[in-house]
Amino acid sequence: MDKRRSELRPLIESIALLHGVDVGLVMALVEVESGFNALAVSRKGARGLMQLMPSTAAQYGMRSAGELDDPARNLDIGIRHLKDLLK
Repeated sequence: MDKRRSELRPLIESIALLHGVDVGLVMALVEVESGFNALAVSRKGARGLMQLMPSTAAQYGMRSAGELDDPARNLDIGIRHLKDLLK
């Protein structure tokens, strides 16, 4: 996990900063939700680094569930959703 964590950190930092969300919070969330596994899928169907449900991701412009396997797309949608939840 440490290797995946360090490889993903720059991407997480850039997207979190873009959306004004605390980097440490996003790093902790990704660690708990997926263990930094971009291809993680839960029994309920949540996908990717931030374990997004396709129905939730669709609210943020996702057109196909396959987009959630792309780390940058998953993080962008997930961080925007997190920001909305924090409001």
